[in-house]
Amino acid sequence: MNCFPQMDADEAFTNKLKELVQQLQAQDERIRQVVLSEIELTGDLKAKDITQKATRDGAVEQEMVKGVKATNIDLGNLNQEA
Repeated sequence: MNCFPQMDADEAFTNKLKELVQQLQAQDERIRQVVLSEIELTGDLKAKDITQKATRDGAVEQEMVKGVKATNIDLGNLNQEA
């Protein structure tokens, strides 16, 4: 039993669905995660308990704190996993 009966009835739908699946499979498997980037404050910045986790295969690029300007920066318990 076919879960998608419209695929049997509509060849154009079937072809479009196959094309979309191929596009998804061809996408770059690179993972990019960014936290606290390009922030400019006139006061203080306090950040605690931030975690970045990448759980699939592929190239992983993680940035936790980049280009941050503040009077005082208080960071704690920052974790990155890939």
